[in-house]
Amino acid sequence: DPNSFTQRYVNSPESAFLAGVDFELRREWRQGWMFSAYYGYQRAQYLTTPESDPLLQTNPRLINSPEHLASLRGVVPVVPELASLAARVNLEAPRRIDLESDVTTRPAITADVTLSGNIRRFGVGYVLGVYNITDQRYDYLTSPSYFGKLSRQNGRTVLMNLTVQYP
Repeated sequence: DPNSFTQRYVNSPESAFLAGVDFELRREWRQGWMFSAYYGYQRAQYLTTPESDPLLQTNPRLINSPEHLASLRGVVPVVPELASLAARVNLEAPRRIDLESDVTTRPAITADVTLSGNIRRFGVGYVLGVYNITDQRYDYLTSPSYFGKLSRQNGRTVLMNLTVQYP
């Protein structure tokens, strides 16, 4: 019913195939140091037959499915338990937007920096972060119920999270 506000998610009637692999190298040291490098590859496509939609015959790639994801992360203790500095850089490959064309989103590289720690004596924990510090503008696909197909993601944002615990 086009006048209904109810949304229902169902699987596609088209068969699909997905194969991929993830790698992560991670090292944590006792004093709070950490380094991680991650890479993921996935190939997601519709299984086509001669009777399939002609659009799927020419490009069987699934929509909203990036082939490559990668990140580098690190944590450096500044003052043990009181403050640690962390950084993360993410790479996300383009995503196909719809079945009607081969158009994709732009690739995105974002970087985040946070300062976090605990003041145990007062039961306080905190995180102060600057996310997407290079102010990249990139898009994700939306649900079909939205007016536009793409949702622009936030540029640079600052977030402060404070947690207080009482015994």
